[in-house]
Amino acid sequence: MVEVEAGRGVINNQFLKDFFQACMMDEVEYLGIAVRNIYEAAGLKNSDFESVLRFSTRSTQVED
Repeated sequence: MVEVEAGRGVINNQFLKDFFQACMMDEVEYLGIAVRNIYEAAGLKNSDFESVLRFSTRSTQVED
């Protein structure tokens, strides 16, 4: 499953909604979420890619 976030994928938590929906779907083995490296709006810059990467790294760590 592939999801593409055109903008505000992190600000409005859309990537989390996509992540949750993929977890609830039957037979989905892989999920790819595309976000912008940097999202700029109203003079503010947000590092969307880094935010999603930090979330995905924390949520996929397996403890022994």
